[in-house]
Amino acid sequence: MAKIGAEEASRIIEIAKSAEVPLTVKNIPYRAGEYIDGTSLANVSMRPMGNSRRVFLLDPHLEAEDFEGLAHRIRALSKSEGINSLLIATDDQVDCGTTTNSDNSKSITSNNNCLPRFITQRKEINFSGLGNPEPDHTWYVAGGYDPVQIKNIDDSDHIDYLLESLRKLAVAVQGVGTDTKIPIITLPHGGITDGGYALCMGSYVLATDETSLRILNPSRGLSFDPIGFSYILPRLGWEYDQESKQYSGCGMIMALAGYEANCNDMVETGLATHLIGDSGILPILEEDLASLPAWDQQGLVLKPRQYYGQSSNRNYQNHHQQQQKQNYLQQQLQRNPTPTHSHDVNGKFRNRSIAHLIEQISDVSADSSNEFPFDFTAIYEDGCDDASLDTDHVPYDAGFFSSPLVGMAADLDDIFRQESSLEGVIERLKEVAATLDSTDDKNNVATATVAKTLVDRMERQSPLSLRVVYQLMKMGSTRTATMENCMAREGKAQRKLMVGSDFRNWLDHVQKFGGDETTAPPFQGWQHSNVKEVTAEEVDHLLS
Repeated sequence: MAKIGAEEASRIIEIAKSAEVPLTVKNIPYRAGEYIDGTSLANVSMRPMGNSRRVFLLDPHLEAEDFEGLAHRIRALSKSEGINSLLIATDDQVDCGTTTNSDNSKSITSNNNCLPRFITQRKEINFSGLGNPEPDHTWYVAGGYDPVQIKNIDDSDHIDYLLESLRKLAVAVQGVGTDTKIPIITLPHGGITDGGYALCMGSYVLATDETSLRILNPSRGLSFDPIGFSYILPRLGWEYDQESKQYSGCGMIMALAGYEANCNDMVETGLATHLIGDSGILPILEEDLASLPAWDQQGLVLKPRQYYGQSSNRNYQNHHQQQQKQNYLQQQLQRNPTPTHSHDVNGKFRNRSIAHLIEQISDVSADSSNEFPFDFTAIYEDGCDDASLDTDHVPYDAGFFSSPLVGMAADLDDIFRQESSLEGVIERLKEVAATLDSTDDKNNVATATVAKTLVDRMERQSPLSLRVVYQLMKMGSTRTATMENCMAREGKAQRKLMVGSDFRNWLDHVQKFGGDETTAPPFQGWQHSNVKEVTAEEVDHLLS
């Protein structure tokens, strides 16, 4: 049996090589833990789910092959008219079913074959959700690649392949330059870091109370992964016309200080489209997506149903006459072919049911379309009282939604607006932080505390990485910037930083303490002691 399996695997590999499909597509199996060779462990899996498709994230860090294979399938499925959506969601240990052995290898324990939760938990669907992690512990949903696990940083071909595969995944999820039809929905119940945000660039990002986003690369001696952060962060709040668009500091704080944006921050800046109060809605979301009509069946004007073997002519006696008419019509069509882009009469009805479903299960949306109407005077202008609009039973804080990130950016807005250099920003933040011991005003104390925290975090980062990130942010905020050229600049800088001394020394430091950066002490042996020592020529070389 093993010999037969090996021969079959070889045959399929040869077929994949001859087809116009990346060979790595085989690395996105339908069943967790099963690659085509039967020896490797899957990091991500995809399965049909009724009229939808479900992507199971089984490991927060993926390999280059995973990025490429997943990108190919997402590109293909996003154009499919036979489904209605693609759902990417967090999966806990029950789905992953892996344990770490004494030799650091992984093995499968209890695996449910990556079935949707509305099937595995059908008899016990409740609103306990995916559960909450233990105290002082965070689930990590997506982190892109694991820099500690890069086998050989001197292998330039592998580094290029890794970063290019990640870029392709970000482009596929976002749908740039492709004729996408179906929406991609992401429900990340946990922490997202750096390149992992590539999976959150689709139509809908449903944040839960455990969702967070953080950029860690500058603390590793690296810069942005090539997914477009230098284009996205300077434009926070623009897409949904939110308050955060007034403060450029929102993006700068995330990029330079490694600030961990919580679910409120992500929704208020447009990094997430909706907030779900309880992750237990996932089984319900899965079941609804599975049962909603496919893209080509959504609309008011439906195609007539025709059964196999049944004549489309109602009067069989006039078959010859009808055939002549059809031949005439075919001749006319050959002379006057139908335009390539014909009008879709159902176009305005496509994906409406998905949008309504997302709004129904969400507590807050980035565009405030389901915000509670406290200002209801415009609803009834005749002055008559409406009992349905009585808010006495509503808790006082029910209609208020705030973001700590936006608040910090607003308090420090003058600094980010007036200073045109990274050195200037850091010096101004130090000046504000120095007032902490000399003021009694609560608001000033809070602002000074925030400034001190930001300075402390920035001084722990790699000075060279900070300068590169700051320059990328500045270049990405210009009118001529596009997502494509921002990704290209990010990729160039990241490739060169990966072979630089800062990243090499950080990597040696982490491996010295067991290879786990979460338990290793902060690294301090950077090439430069502060950002002032980094020259403009060094930055230009990395970006050129």
